Formats: sequence, structure tokens, C-alpha cells
Amino acid sequence: MSVIYLAGPMRNIPFFNFPKFDRVAGELRKQGHTVLNPADLDRERGFDAMKCPPDTDWSRVPAGFDFDACVREDVECVLKCDAVYMLKGWHNSKGATAEKALAEWRGKQVMHEESKSTAQQEAAIEDCLRRGLDARPRGTSIMPADSKARLDYPLCTGLLMYFPRACAAVARHSKRGNDQHNPGEKMHWAKEKSIGHGDQVVRHLIDGLSSWEHDREEAEHHFAGMAWRSLELLERFLAGYAPFAGTPQRKEAP
Repeated sequence: MSVIYLAGPMRNIPFFNFPKFDRVAGELRKQGHTVLNPADLDRERGFDAMKCPPDTDWSRVPAGFDFDACVREDVECVLKCDAVYMLKGWHNSKGATAEKALAEWRGKQVMHEESKSTAQQEAAIEDCLRRGLDARPRGTSIMPADSKARLDYPLCTGLLMYFPRACAAVARHSKRGNDQHNPGEKMHWAKEKSIGHGDQVVRHLIDGLSSWEHDREEAEHHFAGMAWRSLELLERFLAGYAPFAGTPQRKEAP
């Protein structure tokens, strides 16, 4: 097993990307590796981004944070590790880019989150499917295996053709959210960053109803956000994600 240092983007990401660093560190530790996690190092120095208020300016080094000490410690970690694991979006980070260059200079193994083996990707898909709908077929499809049963899920004629403008608005809302919270990364649902409990649905509904008469763009933002949060809540329930983790799952397609 190896000593692995995590490198990736932190600034311009809510909570300086601590949730992502912690999640990946946990996954690697389960595999038996020793992980040097910058988020843990910051906590040891007395700074925990998870305790920062939501309106924190994530593009700036926090007041009182000894950035020079942080850089020195990160360099020392790269020098003593066996491998550096580059998180998605590392290209947008000057620090992660420098850490990669140092690792390559010193002959360390450099791994990339994007370059997981096909077997690992398939295993991740299987795990996702298994934690979701138990009755679905093996593979990437979430639809029933039986051809007749699939007729009960008209995704195009029963959803997209019913609500084409609404679906487009929700997709646009999702893209904007990804650009804000996962800058430089491909579209993906960062489930660990913001867990909906239903409060957001009501908040967006209230804000949309109070703004539609005088600001159409603002109202569209909130109504699309309401729909996105409603879909999120349903997906979390069907798949057994937080806050519904541990609840019994349906034995048939959703």
C-alpha cells in the first residue's frame, strides 16, 4: 500500500473543496492507503473550511491563514509520499499544478481521478445502480429489462414533450450551478456539496411567486431551482442517498 498525497483545486470552490478532498481520502483509505489530505493538514493548523459561513469569499486566502506555512508543508508531503493523486479540475489550480510538477521531477507516481480503469468505472456504476433500484438489470440502464415494462416509462413522450420549456430551464439551471460550484469540471452532480431536505423547494417557490410580476428572469431562476430541488429530493429518495440513506428501497422500477 502507498502513501498518497491529494492535489486539486481549492479556491473558488465552496468550503475550499474540503468535502471532495475528504471523500476521496476516505475512499483511498478504505483501500488500505495512507493519505495525506490537505484538508486534514489545514485542520491540524487550526483552520476548518467547513466552519466558514456560506457567504465566505472562496476566492481569497482567509484572514490569518499562514499560507507560506501551508505551501511548505504541502511541498514536504509531496517529497515524502509515494504517489500524488490529482483531483478533477487540478488544471485550474496553480498549487496543484506546481505539486504535480514537483512530483514528476522527483520521480513520484502521478495518478489522475479522470483516468480510473474501466473495471473501476464499471464497479462504480454497479455500486450506484445497486444502491438505487434493486430490480434494474445489470449495466448502465436504470430502465426495466422487460420490453413491455419499459413502455410504462415514456421519458420522451411523457416528460420531455409534456414540459419541453421546463426541462430546458432546469438543464440551464443545472449548468449554471455546475459552473459555479465545480468550475472547470464536466457536468456532474456533486451530491456531497449540498443536500436538499425540501426547504430549498419551498424557498424557491416563495421567491418565484414574489418576483414573477416584476422580474421574469429572477422568477425563472427560482422556479427552475424549485424544479431542480424537487427532482433532487425524488432522486435521493429513490436511490437511498442522504438524507434518505438506510431507508428501504423499492423492489420495482421507480
